[in-house]
Amino acid sequence: MANDKIVPEKLKEIKKSKLSFACQIKENKILKIEPDKSFLFTYLPTNVDDYKFPFLVNADFLTTANRQSIHLKNIWNLFLFEQIGYLCFKWISKLSQSDELKNSITSLIPARFNGSYELIHENFNKGYDRAINEIAFLPT
Repeated sequence: MANDKIVPEKLKEIKKSKLSFACQIKENKILKIEPDKSFLFTYLPTNVDDYKFPFLVNADFLTTANRQSIHLKNIWNLFLFEQIGYLCFKWISKLSQSDELKNSITSLIPARFNGSYELIHENFNKGYDRAINEIAFLPT
């Protein structure tokens, strides 16, 4: 990121970043976020709803000035999407340990991006594939 002019100096110096997921729980059942309400957040909502995750994602995305889109080829955003693909399964795994929620966690499993050659989709799929192989997320 050091040579990327889009990345703010403050972000170039960080040692840690937060990535969080959210879903709706009603009567001890997880409800997926509807695709038209599945926005990316970077502390405030953006207008980015292209990814249709069944949950909300909040991260330090690099967005355009008007928050209408994220920078698709930016190395930081690519890194974040790989982390989303991986860490959402860690989150789902934690939720699956709850007796009340374990029967509805499958509604949070995101779809892989198929047939797309966008780098951001490829990075998400990379994290997704690694998670599927490494994380036990389905309750037994």
